[in-house]
Amino acid sequence: MLKKILIRTEQKIFAVIHRVNYHYYLTHYPLLLQKMGIRFSGDIKNTGFISSTVAFDSFDYASYITIGENTIISSEVQMLVHDYTIGNAMLALGAGGVKAGHLPHFLKEIKIGNNCFVGMRSIILPGTEIGDNTIIGAGSVVKGKIPANVIIAGNPAKVIKNIDDYVELHMKLHDYIVN
Repeated sequence: MLKKILIRTEQKIFAVIHRVNYHYYLTHYPLLLQKMGIRFSGDIKNTGFISSTVAFDSFDYASYITIGENTIISSEVQMLVHDYTIGNAMLALGAGGVKAGHLPHFLKEIKIGNNCFVGMRSIILPGTEIGDNTIIGAGSVVKGKIPANVIIAGNPAKVIKNIDDYVELHMKLHDYIVN
């Protein structure tokens, strides 16, 4: 319990550090997430950017989340690895001797590939596997196996374009900036 409180306090501190010392935030926040139980599929030094406002499922389930290298996860993204719908449905039908307060539930991993972008306020549901180089539009609700090299958006999220076409279009328009 104390560990959970300390980590939550550190998360709040990192929200301030992000605005004061961006480099420190980038190099140290992933270490805090790792301490929480979040897994990284590659070198943690190549994590990318994960907003301090991302809501990872409870501490008990943090190890069910894996994030690839060079991935950007924007503000207020929600990642859920548990789902009580089966318990509620069984309770409603009186099936399996289920009782309120002791509901069965699904518990499934979330895997985010390398070089992905997850837009602000997206929700990633249990059992989701996102392929490498995938862009997720803001506010999307994502579930299932998402292929690599695509752009998805919506509720439910659907493939709307591949990244080859996206890059080709914007290279023609030259409507982007480089820092």
